[in-house]
Amino acid sequence: MVVSFPDMNHRDRTTHRDAEHYDFMEKHGWEFPHNSLDRAEHYHGKSDGVEWWARLHDYRPEILGTVIKSRSVEKHAAPEWRKQFLVEFGTESGAEGERWWLSSDKIEPDKTGNTVPPNGARVMLTLSLNQEGALEVARVRPLYHGRPYGTS
Repeated sequence: MVVSFPDMNHRDRTTHRDAEHYDFMEKHGWEFPHNSLDRAEHYHGKSDGVEWWARLHDYRPEILGTVIKSRSVEKHAAPEWRKQFLVEFGTESGAEGERWWLSSDKIEPDKTGNTVPPNGARVMLTLSLNQEGALEVARVRPLYHGRPYGTS
């Protein structure tokens, strides 16, 4: 039997979260996946009479960040850039770090499906290299999985 893993964008991930796994971690106060040796995200779903579980490993580097502010640009040609988020990272001892404007398609939803993190929300940024070899942010996740943005 061959079962293909669903093609999920960041917003689709909320639909297939392994609720039992995340509820266990939330109950015991663990941050995911950074206190876990497998560094995997856990997914679960059912379709066409087949129930599946999957672990997605992402070995790209991650850094902590903070959402500084957001803005709307109604006339931007690319729809994903109409809602933008200024995220700061690389801060040490309260010093100001590097700041990047990110498009809304980089934001992964929290457990409740919220894709608009409030100002001051702590987030985890997954970094990657673009086709020109420059560093970019591949995705932004809530710092504490299983909890809404802005709560700890």
